[in-house]
Amino acid sequence: MMYILFSETAVMGAAIFGTVYGLIRCRSGKMPLYALMSVMGLLCMALGSFHTVIRVMTSVPVEGVFQTGTLGTVGAFMFFFSSNYGQIDLLVDDRSAANRKYRLTAGALSALLLVSSILAVRGSAEAGEVFGYILCSLSVSMAAYFNIKHLIIPDIEGGVVSCLRGHNALILCMGLMCTVKNAALSRDGYFFCALSAIPQCILTAACFPVLERGVRRWSE
Repeated sequence: MMYILFSETAVMGAAIFGTVYGLIRCRSGKMPLYALMSVMGLLCMALGSFHTVIRVMTSVPVEGVFQTGTLGTVGAFMFFFSSNYGQIDLLVDDRSAANRKYRLTAGALSALLLVSSILAVRGSAEAGEVFGYILCSLSVSMAAYFNIKHLIIPDIEGGVVSCLRGHNALILCMGLMCTVKNAALSRDGYFFCALSAIPQCILTAACFPVLERGVRRWSE
């Protein structure tokens, strides 16, 4: 349990930092809705980790059950998905045949991520626990589709694609770390769960500063 407590506390701290920093920067009124949606994603992650920390500290089971802290991760990646889908994708992809190969590549890789992350979960895990892992894998894969597509699709006039590539790469890596953590937890790999929290914390804390730098370049 101590490994889970360390992991979730570290992620919570990084997500709180990203949320507070993002809200302060968004108060200037110069940040687009895309940035605010990313901040809301970090807030979801912080709340989910906070819920898990409270459960561990109060000796409420977090293993073998579906625990609602999982919804924090799901909410976070749904915000990341929505920000790209609703705010950016129509700008960078005109649905032409020329861009079909990028859509297919992103779809294939995100589907591979979904299948592999579900298969990585130990088969003997409880049904409620598996359900939580599947929800996480689904939200991560949905976000990963646009992350991957916006990493490989050619830039457009204004340079929005290249400006946001760093942020998309960070979100993609955050998703991968989440799937690694879930696979470790399903196999009682608590040490690897805590180990995966280190890069996840770095990625989470860097998320909004990298996004802010990209938005500034985009706005110039």
